[in-house]
Amino acid sequence: MEKEENKILIKDILQKKMIERRLSLRLLSRETNIPYSTLFSWREGRPPKDMVKAKRLADYLEISLDELMFGLPKNKNNSFKYTLSHELKKCVDDFVEKLNI
Repeated sequence: MEKEENKILIKDILQKKMIERRLSLRLLSRETNIPYSTLFSWREGRPPKDMVKAKRLADYLEISLDELMFGLPKNKNNSFKYTLSHELKKCVDDFVEKLNI
């Protein structure tokens, strides 16, 4: 049995985003320059063969590629980035505190 986190959900995510934004496949195709037939096959649940087009769609929908493909929210994908920024903030705060400003 396939793990939930490895299950490709592009069909569900694409359908949800199209409803939220009131987009048709034709408009989405025109706006992203991705062929209608490609978008149609993704909406039917076929996994993308071209990750460049999938990334273009994710960017247009303002979500990560991981969210488009697997439904993973951005905060889960960016945990390293969050940890790093949190550590940097802590270092800056400590430095400023030592300066007694």
